[in-house]
Amino acid sequence: VTESLQNCRPYQALSYLWGDDLPNKPITILTYKPTLKSKLPTLRDLRAPKLFTRSNLFEALHQLRQRDEPVTLYVDALCINHENASERHLQASRTQEIFNKASNVIVWLGIDTPANKMAFEFIPKVLDMNGFDRLIKEDSDTTNQCWDALAELMRNRLFGRRWVIQELAVARRAALHCGSHTIQWPD
Repeated sequence: VTESLQNCRPYQALSYLWGDDLPNKPITILTYKPTLKSKLPTLRDLRAPKLFTRSNLFEALHQLRQRDEPVTLYVDALCINHENASERHLQASRTQEIFNKASNVIVWLGIDTPANKMAFEFIPKVLDMNGFDRLIKEDSDTTNQCWDALAELMRNRLFGRRWVIQELAVARRAALHCGSHTIQWPD
C-alpha cells in the first residue's frame, strides 16, 4: 500500500488472526505487469505467482471470494513485504489510515462451527428489545445453549488481539464474519 489511499479503488480491509501454523496453503493472485515491448495488454502480461498462507487466512479468502465479481481486499500478510523491516514499519504506521479508508472492515472470526452458527442466529433475538426480558428469564435447554454459544463466540481469540480494537475504532463500517455467517459490528 504505497500509493495514496485517496486515489485507490474502493476496498475492504481484513482483520483476522494469523494463527500459529506454518504458511502452507497455496493461493494464486493474478496480477497485471505490462512488458515494455507491448503497448496493449496481452495475456502474456498476466502473472500468477503462487503464495503460501496460514490456514485461517486461507479459509477467510476462500469464504470471502465471489465467483461472479471481483473482491478487493487489504490483507496485511499479502499487501506488506514482511521480509523488509522498513516497509513493515511504514505500513504498521499507516494501519489507522488503511482501516479508516476501507469501505468495510471484515472481522474474520474463523470457520463455521455449530456453536458459532447458533450464536450468530441468536444475536438478532438478543437485539430485539421487545423480547429481551422474556429471553433472559427463559430457562430452556435450547436458550441456555444459545447463551453459551454467544459467550463462546465472545471469547474468540481475535477479540484479545490489540490490533482489532484499533482497526474497529477507526472503521467507518465493519462486520463480523464467521464462515458463511455475517453480522454488522454495531449489532
